[in-house]
Amino acid sequence: KAELDDVMYDAVDTLDKKAPKDADIYARTKTPYSILKKLVEKRMLDPEKGLTDMVGTTIAVENQKELEQVRDDIDGGLLGKILDRDDYYKSPKAGYKAYHYIVEYQGIPVEVQLKTKTQKKLHEISHESYKKGNLNPKGLEKMSDLFEKSDNGDALSKKKVNKLLKNKKQLTKNITK
Repeated sequence: KAELDDVMYDAVDTLDKKAPKDADIYARTKTPYSILKKLVEKRMLDPEKGLTDMVGTTIAVENQKELEQVRDDIDGGLLGKILDRDDYYKSPKAGYKAYHYIVEYQGIPVEVQLKTKTQKKLHEISHESYKKGNLNPKGLEKMSDLFEKSDNGDALSKKKVNKLLKNKKQLTKNITK
């Protein structure tokens, strides 16, 4: 775990040097227990799959322009070889929008999730509904689209998003069955 933590801190430092000044960067390493648990669960469900990452990071930026800048830096090899890339902006997953990567950083697979700060807040709120099994994907997609318009600078959308983020009950109602 200590070796993974060193890789994680180094990856965060690398990201921090290239990320926009006001970006938030979150990171974690998997514990030995979570590594074993994930290997057992994934192998039982699909013998072709194994553990895809040992370190996970999330970069949350202010707007879509900054998001695309960081995306382009990672696509350009900022952290190393890209092993896997999912564009959930182009193909949302049950309404979820973000960029996900698995990159090989210092020989270790590192997950990198890129999203805006507002999309991150929406994902945090929607995660509870997802875990309870009452997430409404169409409702989440509608909210994700609104949040993306806000992230692209649309003033009316920004006003609606700020109002929804202040009224989390209403936002939750919009994304649950």
